[in-house]
Amino acid sequence: MPTGLLEPRLYRAAFAPALLALIVLAFSLKSPQPGIAPELAPPTFSGQRVTATARQLTEAYGERRSGSAEDSQVAELVRARLASSGWVANRYSFEAKTLTGSHKLTNVIGVRAGPSDRRLVIVASRDGAPGSLSRSGAVETGVLLELARVLQGRAFDHTLVLASVSGGVDGGLGAAELARRLRRPVDGVIVVRNVTAAETSGTVLSWFDSRLAIDRRFEQTMRRLAAIEIGAPGGETSILGQLVRLGFPIALGEQATYPGNGLTAVSLSPGGEPLVKPDISKTAQSAAAGRAALRALTTFDGEFRPVEPAAAPLRVGGKLIPAWALILFVGMLMLPLVVTAVDGWARARRRQELATRGLLAAPAALLSLVAVALVMRGLGVAGAIDAPSLPAEPEALGGAGPVVFGLLALLLAPVGALVAVAAVRQLSPKGGESGYALWLAIAGLVVFALNPVAALFWIPVLHLLLLLLLAGTRPGRTQVWLTTLIGLLPVAAAIIYYPVVLGIGLVDSLRFAVLLQAGGFAGVLPTLGGCLVAAAVFAATLQLHWASPPPARQGAPASRSPLLH
Repeated sequence: MPTGLLEPRLYRAAFAPALLALIVLAFSLKSPQPGIAPELAPPTFSGQRVTATARQLTEAYGERRSGSAEDSQVAELVRARLASSGWVANRYSFEAKTLTGSHKLTNVIGVRAGPSDRRLVIVASRDGAPGSLSRSGAVETGVLLELARVLQGRAFDHTLVLASVSGGVDGGLGAAELARRLRRPVDGVIVVRNVTAAETSGTVLSWFDSRLAIDRRFEQTMRRLAAIEIGAPGGETSILGQLVRLGFPIALGEQATYPGNGLTAVSLSPGGEPLVKPDISKTAQSAAAGRAALRALTTFDGEFRPVEPAAAPLRVGGKLIPAWALILFVGMLMLPLVVTAVDGWARARRRQELATRGLLAAPAALLSLVAVALVMRGLGVAGAIDAPSLPAEPEALGGAGPVVFGLLALLLAPVGALVAVAAVRQLSPKGGESGYALWLAIAGLVVFALNPVAALFWIPVLHLLLLLLLAGTRPGRTQVWLTTLIGLLPVAAAIIYYPVVLGIGLVDSLRFAVLLQAGGFAGVLPTLGGCLVAAAVFAATLQLHWASPPPARQGAPASRSPLLH
């Protein structure tokens, strides 16, 4: 009779549905819908006027921090300029937490009614920040005001809305508030952003803070317009990048929260995703962005009606894999984990090999990790950390407080989990591998229920640890940690993805992560799910480490894996 709790034939057989799901996924590929043929743009948009406005704002009002007196003064100037161009202009205020504490922010809305109440919206943030972002928002405000001047003599079927919002540097707070307040129906929202920054390979931002995707025709049309006017084609994100975005959705840009509010939106951003130092002297580039926005208004003013934001597909080689097919495949990869863990638990119960340690170690580690996460969130609520509710611009981050708290969290979280797991080990009998394996399966299921794509990143380490726990062998400590590290490579890739694509250094990456947790962007359920799977993996790895033979015996011949029998 084998000493392990693993039935290799059952484990292998449980992968058969995954093979079928892969076949279904392959046959689910479909072609994306093409964009709309663009209309001609009027030649009257003036980059010189945009530059003049930007210089006026930066010289007269300085940095214009969100919620500052200067920001409010610019808001009133924008309202007056919109009104003088024939728009019905109003302003409203709201409270929000920014990088410098709680402030009253102001949005300005200009409306020009058309025969239809359906709306097309142009959004521009006007605030800046000390340092390289001191001129941020000035050119975008100039583009908005020039659009107001150019559009006053043109006829549109849609009702047009121009919105000057605050809190852009702090994570698009004003744009998010606008998304909640916009009168429906809205057929499209276009954000002008990073207008005169150095051009990147992609000028249209369509990543969001959820797994939703907007109408593909709208996005494709905006990419075509950007290529015509600005000249930089919109590049496709790699498969790994798409999976990270879907599994751990974080996006910079004022467009990020709109699909979650049922709206179709993109950012027209020649400078890419994070805000970077603008060059307000680039009149030709600001004019190109303005013409692209004008083309978009005339193009979408016809019979275009966007579909509601839906689960985002995966783009592979010009084809789309529907979200349901990807979720089905990930679910079938989870099946062997669950089946084998439950079978191992049943076998251990029949052999009377159950141990309290296996059931209590992961929850003990979970409590320790959750406690650290709650403390971080409490610091944000109490105001000890000035953390916006949305991801702030990396260039605007500063202050030593978040870094210090982050380093303490990095120290206390594993130490607390280690102490908790060790305490359970001292209070319970030996063994309990089936309990550790069961918690690996439970953690995987919880993450899958919260975000199936996120579960895909954890599947390798969950499977590898399950096999080590139930195989009946006693792997050496080097093998245990090497196996765990290999299994965690997809998670590590996801962790380093955002710092790389957003250009954030090590210290600012820590600061950025602390602000996401302290500001509440991470969310309660995702935080609990992340802590649970981390606790299960940590507890299982420690159990394998402690159960390993002494170093003197690690040179003994290893037994064959039951999977090969």
